[in-house]
Amino acid sequence: MTLHDQRGRLERALAPFVDFCAKQGIHPNTLTVLGLVITILAAALFYVSTPEQAWLLLVGSGLLALGAMLDSMDGLLARATDQASPLGDYLDHAFDRFADVLVLLGFTFSVWVPTEIGLLAIVGTLLTSYMGTQAQAVGVGRDYGGLMGRADRLFVLTLAPVAEVALQAFPWVLPFGLNLVYVAIAWIAIAGNITALQRFWASYKELAEDEKP
Repeated sequence: MTLHDQRGRLERALAPFVDFCAKQGIHPNTLTVLGLVITILAAALFYVSTPEQAWLLLVGSGLLALGAMLDSMDGLLARATDQASPLGDYLDHAFDRFADVLVLLGFTFSVWVPTEIGLLAIVGTLLTSYMGTQAQAVGVGRDYGGLMGRADRLFVLTLAPVAEVALQAFPWVLPFGLNLVYVAIAWIAIAGNITALQRFWASYKELAEDEKP
């Protein structure tokens, strides 16, 4: 089970904000673009942050959460205002991939994470998305399953910087100096690649079963 299974609760929580945007005449694509811009700012803050300026992690985490919220709202607003379109759907998915990669790049080339671990996290993230959409392309249906979906990844990426700053403020909690940002990116690298394999295997089994005489 992933956080995608809780999508209904999130949609209910965002309903007042979606209604507000609809009343203001805001176009869904505006939220899509704004969400990406805010996420890029978050990625930049993660990149420049250091243990001496750990507060940048907090700001980046807040911006990442805001960008994720706007990303969740664009589709809801499109459906609520009858403005859903292939272009909007394409922008939403394309910008999601840009956002995923840019945030992880911000961490990858920061002082917090070894480059090779960050790159593995990016590979796992892209493969996870590809396996899900490719399953849809061959008629199996979009696959959101596996160990870690996008919502889970965003949750980890938002929470880890906050936890790291809290740990620096109270180092006695974990006296052996654990880097929680490193742990989070390493987990995304492991879980992301496992998820890609899970989605590949699920689609392969279904397609192989369909080909049996």
